[in-house]
Formats: sequence, structure tokens, C-alpha cells
Amino acid sequence: MNIIILGVGSLGTYLANALSKEKHNVTVVDRDERALDAFAKNADVATICGWGGDWKLLQQLLEYSPDMLVAMTGNDETNLTASFCAKKLGYPLTVVKVSSPSYLDQSRIDFMNCFEINSLIAPEVIVSHDLFDAIIHTGAIASDNFINGKVQMRTFVIPDSWEHQGKTLNEINLQDARVGMIYRKEFKDNRFILPKSDDKLIIGDEVTFFGTSERIIKLAEELNAAPHKIGHVTIGGGSIAALHLAHALHDQGIEVKILDKDESRCRELADELPFATILNHDPADLNFLIGEKIYLTDIFVSCSESTEKNILTATLAQDAGCPAVVTLVSDTSYGHLLKRLGITYVISEKQSVTNHLLAMIYGEAATALTTLYAGRIKIIEKKLTPETLKLPSNTILCATGHEDTISFIPPDTLQENDTVLLLQRGEF
Repeated sequence: MNIIILGVGSLGTYLANALSKEKHNVTVVDRDERALDAFAKNADVATICGWGGDWKLLQQLLEYSPDMLVAMTGNDETNLTASFCAKKLGYPLTVVKVSSPSYLDQSRIDFMNCFEINSLIAPEVIVSHDLFDAIIHTGAIASDNFINGKVQMRTFVIPDSWEHQGKTLNEINLQDARVGMIYRKEFKDNRFILPKSDDKLIIGDEVTFFGTSERIIKLAEELNAAPHKIGHVTIGGGSIAALHLAHALHDQGIEVKILDKDESRCRELADELPFATILNHDPADLNFLIGEKIYLTDIFVSCSESTEKNILTATLAQDAGCPAVVTLVSDTSYGHLLKRLGITYVISEKQSVTNHLLAMIYGEAATALTTLYAGRIKIIEKKLTPETLKLPSNTILCATGHEDTISFIPPDTLQENDTVLLLQRGEF
């Protein structure tokens, strides 16, 4: 596809690189010529200096035969204006990023309809969902669900107490589940194993299981990774993502406390979240965290807009005795450090937004897409068409047929309209 991306910020550049690696023709537009030049030196994309909301520029870009416009600038109004102009000029698809909650409130005005937007993306909402998922499934490294919730995905670390360690997959009776992938740190060149029946699971392996809800729950118990009941969560940082996360936690009956050093922001949060406790103090203050008895909270979440601040705050919360810590980061390179520190982390909206776009690009054939390990592994939920019936059997995790029954041993024959889960290697 030919894709125009507006905005050379961290999200726009991440998307551009990811889509370029997927063999799409990408053009990035931004007013900042220096930023464009710096980005272009290390990216296989075209760049154009200009304002994304300029309809004349968008008209000129029709020379590229664009299939999709992705408006990712830091200004909501520019993104909305660009999408509206692009649609009037004949662009087939538009995707718009917004941050202001008012544009997501459709109680009176449907902004998607008004501006003729195909997909409205709120990164802060997306990342709040990811944080919520990490909180609820604290025993798992990664989690997701597919095929209308019938198939659950969880990534667990094999502990030294597991009775099946050292056994081959053929010897382990997983019943309504299967191993989709093994990540083995000991291997330097090929750490990702797409398992065969004679592969073994050893201590420290990060194993991604797919199965029914009941089986995954039992597996979590066997692996000492069952999630604990969460009653209280403390959030460090009053970002927009923190606001959305607080609402999600409250809806589940979980008490919420937010720490932020900006007094005016604390007042805004107090008005928005009457159910939460808001404290005007820097969360990166170890003595304060100890004084607030942070060790009594079930989970501490570092959720400011700064990755470095989040890592610092998470480490201090851990030092203050908090039993579980989740932090938001924007760079996958911090992953190994955080794992060594025992801190669960969620990559910011970059991967989630990229997954959303790729699912749109794949069209009706892909109903869901998620990634693991910074995009190196892709999980695709796909409805089969006559053209896609012949798939490599080693990529199929499970399949559901016309009777809506799940098979974790892929059937010998697949039919049109069957839904399958595929695991593929990728690189974002």
C-alpha cells in the first residue's frame, strides 16, 4: 500500500519504520525539516516538508496514489482537518490520532462521521487498556484473547518448581492448550523457538501458551503465576493514560491513588476522578513513598509521560517495598533492564497502534493482530478465503470451524470461512 503519515514524532516515525519493513511505500510529512532529515538518514521512506492540514499539499500527494492517510501529529485539530480534506480529495482511508477526551465522547457529536474518518485512534486509551491488562494478569509476561474470547494467550516463565520441566511437549498433556512459542535467553542467535513435539521446556523459558480460559487458568496455577486479587493500585504520574486507567480500575471495584507533583493537574484529576485519592507530590521521592506506606498497595504503576521518570519511579517504588510494579516505557531497549529488575513493563502505544493499522491494511482477512517481543513475533487471527486455504501447518496455532469448536491440533483440511490463529516471525 501507499501510505502517507503526517507527523515525525516518536509515534509517526515508529509507524513509518514498521510499515516500511512490511514492504509498504511510506511518505512522511512534517513542518520540521531538520527532524525529517534526521529521520530519513536511517529510514527507507520518502519525506516531504509541509503542514499536514494544507489541502493543496494533500492534493499534490495524490501523485503518490495514496491508499491511506495516517494523521499522527501532536495537534488533534490538525489531524482532524487533514483527514477531512483528504477524504474530500478522494483518499480511500484515513486514520486519525486524538488525545483530547472530548473528541472521544460521542454522546452529542460523532466526530468520526463529521470528519469522515475511517479509524479514530486514542493512544492514551490504548495504552491504558494495556496497563490494565498487565495489572489484572500480573503473573503473565504477556496476555491477549482471540476468536471472541474463546482462545486465551498467556506468556509465562517456567519456574524451577514446575513438575513438567525437562519433559518434551509430547510427554506433557496440555489438553485444551498448546505451546505457540518458546523464548530461550540462553540462545544467542535464535532465541525464538517455534516448538515441535520433541522440544523440551526448561527453567527460565518464557513460554507462550494458547488455550481455553479454563485450561489457561489451571496452567497459571501450575506455574505459580495465578493473578492475585487486586484491591488497591497507586499510580505515579497524572497523565491522560493514568486518567483512563483510573476509570477502568474503578469500574472493577479497585481503589485508586494518584501521585503527581503538578498542583494544577492534581486539581483537574480531583474534578475528573471524585472516587480517587489525589496527592500533590513527586512520586519519585523514596522517603515520601515509604511514609505513604506504599508497600501496602497491591500494585504501583509508573505512568507519567517520561520513560526515564517512569523507570526511576518504578525502581523507587520497588525499593519502598511495593510487592508488584508496572511501568510504561516508550523504548523496547529498556526491556532487558526492567526484566532484570523484576519490573513488569508495558510498551507505550506504538506497538498497539501499529497492530491496529496492520489489521486495517490486511483487510477483512485479519480480524485481530498482536505482537510479542517488540514486534519480532506476530499473532494473526485470520478468516480463510479460497486464496489462503493453503497455509504452512507449522504456523497454525489453532482453528475454529463452522460449528465454532476450537481445535488446538490444526485439522488436516481447512475450509473457507474457518478462522485460524497464525504465528509468524516479524520485525518492527
